[in-house]
Amino acid sequence: MALTRLRIVHVPGLTSFKYGGFERFMFAMADECAARGHRFAIVWEKRPTSDAFCEDLAAAGAETLVLPARGHAFPFMARLTRRLERIGADVVHGHFNPAGTLAVVAARLAGVPLVLATNRSGMPQWLQTQGLPLRSRLVAMARRSFSARVFTVSRTVASQYARLGLGGCRLVPRYTGVPLIRPSRSRDEVRATFGFDAEDLVIGCVAFPDPIKGVDVLLRAMPRLAEVVPRVKLLQVGCAPDAEQTRRLRHLAENLGVADRVVWAGRRDDVPDLLPALDVYCQPSRSEGLPLGILEAMGSGLAVVATSVGGIGEAVISGRTGMLVPPDRPERIADALGELLRNPSQRRRMGRCGRERIRRHFVLEKQTRELVDTYEAMWRTIRG
Repeated sequence: MALTRLRIVHVPGLTSFKYGGFERFMFAMADECAARGHRFAIVWEKRPTSDAFCEDLAAAGAETLVLPARGHAFPFMARLTRRLERIGADVVHGHFNPAGTLAVVAARLAGVPLVLATNRSGMPQWLQTQGLPLRSRLVAMARRSFSARVFTVSRTVASQYARLGLGGCRLVPRYTGVPLIRPSRSRDEVRATFGFDAEDLVIGCVAFPDPIKGVDVLLRAMPRLAEVVPRVKLLQVGCAPDAEQTRRLRHLAENLGVADRVVWAGRRDDVPDLLPALDVYCQPSRSEGLPLGILEAMGSGLAVVATSVGGIGEAVISGRTGMLVPPDRPERIADALGELLRNPSQRRRMGRCGRERIRRHFVLEKQTRELVDTYEAMWRTIRG
């Protein structure tokens, strides 16, 4: 049966500050939809800051819609409702809060036939034991009520919601995936850019300097690690919407006596090109869904040290593709990193296993095809 060309609209968040893993997912979605003849649009409250991202979306035939609302929820939702009605959207898919939740409500108000959402974040341990605050619970209930299906980025995140009574048949795990990109720059070239010597052993971490990402925990691990790996360095990639967070982390590094070991790379749109400069990757998060930074690192052949939170354990198999440690334990992070940095054959073996795991389960193109397949199958069902 021939399928109608669908008008598919994604509402990722209010804006985008980088060209990272999620943005590459959006580009892949635009590309896949164009290949099938579907019309693809992305809605923002502000234009994304990366010109390269916007240009790639345009080249893939995606329409970028900007609905200025000065950060206010209800004006954004009202304008989105009117725009969805005007363009005749068939499918709306919401992502990060608050825009993702506003999107599913707006879609229902606009009479969009197929409304979906993705819960992209996990829950900290204290939330899992104490329960969600009322506002967060209402948001989760709205997503479930207004969406025909709510995806989660990992099975673990789905279980977290289910344990709080927010699961049900509409909650379905679905991985996002990352592209297997061949870097355009050599290891030596990238290391020279950041001032690393050939003898340095470099840890990489790609994360916003927000407390939930645990960058402070990694910094606290550095003094202990430096005792056993004297040439250790850290390349910290990521930008903070709140500059004060970055200043606090820099001050912490100075107080710990490791400031000379840390290179703050800031926001980068070329993370896949930087990964060959690293010897190991670390994700010290206190809470996660399933960070795409880990998947990109594994896809580039890096062993990973990460905390056992959220869906990380669905990608990082401890002892095979890396090492998992409890959150907020800098000494455990230091010991795991030290073991890998002192054993190049072990980290190379883990890196090869990690890349193969990405190839089998987390390739972006495969995940994107399957998501669009889901749109089409659900459309056929609701249209009979």
